[in-house]
Amino acid sequence: YENYRPKTQLYGFEEGNFFFVANNDDISGFLTRSKTKVAGGYSAEITVDFKTGRDYSEANLVFETEPVMISKQADYLGLWVYAYEASNHNIGAVIIDAKGKEYKVELTKGVDWTQWQEVEVEMPVEITYPCMVQRIYVEGIGYDQKLTGKYLFDQLQVSYPVQ
Repeated sequence: YENYRPKTQLYGFEEGNFFFVANNDDISGFLTRSKTKVAGGYSAEITVDFKTGRDYSEANLVFETEPVMISKQADYLGLWVYAYEASNHNIGAVIIDAKGKEYKVELTKGVDWTQWQEVEVEMPVEITYPCMVQRIYVEGIGYDQKLTGKYLFDQLQVSYPVQ
């Protein structure tokens, strides 16, 4: 059990208080709640259409009303992701620390699975706590990026250092 890391849920995607935003005006997409989930009643469903190949495309699920906070030093950030098909999209999170510095943490480089999979990333050691998870992103890089995608997100979690 040496690799066991207890996880604390930060956000369960139950309320649907998030919105869609992209880094380019011609990228379309939407967010809704899905009853396909890991736990609770709902997950977030994001559908993206990057429309055309370009150097960089990004679609975001932005947390709206209540900030998703990490109050103390965490080792890992994790998220359950449901993929309908494999793609070359990267999925990650943007974290803003107590000093206002932005960190882009990549949960997965490419999606090589279908159905549910938990993805996680080690938290940058230089983050000043408390910090906020501002958004979750789906990105396409380069002109050969896959232009469309549909994912479910559930159970945003952190692992704290084991005492």
